[in-house]
Amino acid sequence: MASSFLVVTVALLVPTFIIVFHSLWMAFVEALWLTPRRIKRVLERQGIKCLPFRILIGNLPELAALCEEAKSQPLSCIKHDYAAYAIPYYYRWIEEYGDNFAFWQGSQARFFLTNPDDVKEVLYSRSPHISRPKRRPDGVKLIDNGLLQIEGERWSFHRRTLNPGFLPEKLKSMIPIMSRCTMEMIERWSTKNVKKHEIDVFTELKPLSADIIARTAFGSSYAEARQIFELQQEQLLLEGKIQSRPFIPGVR
Repeated sequence: MASSFLVVTVALLVPTFIIVFHSLWMAFVEALWLTPRRIKRVLERQGIKCLPFRILIGNLPELAALCEEAKSQPLSCIKHDYAAYAIPYYYRWIEEYGDNFAFWQGSQARFFLTNPDDVKEVLYSRSPHISRPKRRPDGVKLIDNGLLQIEGERWSFHRRTLNPGFLPEKLKSMIPIMSRCTMEMIERWSTKNVKKHEIDVFTELKPLSADIIARTAFGSSYAEARQIFELQQEQLLLEGKIQSRPFIPGVR
């Protein structure tokens, strides 16, 4: 009796397993292969060029390689072409694919616009088809969604909460604090004998911004809140590493 019950149980489990596996496999293929291919065909029919699509990774390897190539070269002090240094992949792809093109961040299409009128249309549009970019679940666990990602009533609540802090009168009252922080930084520079040494202004501006935020928003200095800012910087670095890898559900 027990053996016959076991046979019946196995006979029921095998088809169930096959159905579940087939459903998961079809969902995987649909999300990571069929849907991106359909999006690519729709964009190309409208005359929009797309970078080649590769399952799971998209164009992330090319993006990372172009960033590493740009960082390996010294930044020109004459041209001041900072954007080409910060986002070199856009400049390279504009040359190859034109002003409007689509590239792939994993299985998600990213549409790049350069025409100001098109950008304005997207930013001011209330169409339900245009929404904020959805962040990856593993990224949301590390850094929660902010004002740039949330929508609807939650966005309105956050906007109302933040607005008073950025009124012109409020910002004008912060000017003396901003000036004092800047003068303190310049005084530190004067003690470093600038004539003999170069100063990396970028690394100096980061603590300056943090010092101004700490004093105006929290009434403390950067030195007192340094650990918090360093932890935030570490969070951003971890977020960047997460975004540079393809997202596979269930894999950390």
